[in-house]
Amino acid sequence: MTSCRTPRRQEGDDVMPMLGRLMLIYLLGFPIGLAAQAPADAEAMSMLLRDAAAEAASRVTQESVLLRVLPDDGPVLVTQVFAEELQERSHRVVIGDAEAGSILTVEIREMYSSTASSGKSSYFRMMHATLGILLEDRTRNAVTWSREMQLSRTDTLDGVAPYTQRFWLAERPSFWSRLLEPLLVTVSVFVIALLLFTVRGS
Repeated sequence: MTSCRTPRRQEGDDVMPMLGRLMLIYLLGFPIGLAAQAPADAEAMSMLLRDAAAEAASRVTQESVLLRVLPDDGPVLVTQVFAEELQERSHRVVIGDAEAGSILTVEIREMYSSTASSGKSSYFRMMHATLGILLEDRTRNAVTWSREMQLSRTDTLDGVAPYTQRFWLAERPSFWSRLLEPLLVTVSVFVIALLLFTVRGS
């Protein structure tokens, strides 16, 4: 009579399946951890501008809109956010000198972000923007809406503060610096020429 014996499980047989299950749980949870991360500066600034852009877009009554963002070298994300909100409301957005029923001018008067430590493993981040918004109706040759908006947003992030302050607008020389710089160059050239003639004469 032949007896059937069930093979005896070794202690190490359960280790690999258990490790596999743990690895699967880790991999499934990893993307969730990434999605929960705080937004980067550009994304946070876009979120800050979104409500202002939505309110401005809701005031537009014409089908086509000429979108102007000042200064010309301002952050592209401002144009992007305002264009998205206009298009969400089925407006046709044009730029440059194209013909349009309305003109929406967005002047970026101030835009910066700052951070400060809030403890050993986290820091505060504040986003700030000041916008001057002007809406013109070309069909009526009238300004239909105008407002200055001061926007701020603060959150807490993990890690060490990466900077103290970040300015989103390019620094522009003041009136006096624009006036004095050419004058200083001219005076410097004159002094150098005078010294050369003096040295040669002696």
